Amino acid sequence: MPAGCHCGNGMLTVLPDGTVMVCRRMESSVLGNIFKDDLTEMWENAKKTYRRYDEFEICSKCKLSPWCRGCPAIAAATSGSFLGRDPQCWRVVDK
Repeated sequence: MPAGCHCGNGMLTVLPDGTVMVCRRMESSVLGNIFKDDLTEMWENAKKTYRRYDEFEICSKCKLSPWCRGCPAIAAATSGSFLGRDPQCWRVVDK
């Protein structure tokens, strides 16, 4: 089974006030509120927005992508793009 970042594909974060986020590390990943919004709809929106693994700038080209995919939250924090390069990556991508 593939592993790696489970952001939007195997987990969501629910804060005490009901805020639902794809990732607790990304303030911009708010999907809605569990007390007001439909969870199924939020899950589907997470899939559309955050499961675009083939669009990851570096990780999509890496043979370890099914097991890793880096940390999109760190990529977003450092490059401004969720799909950007994770600077913590220990591997040089095959070209």
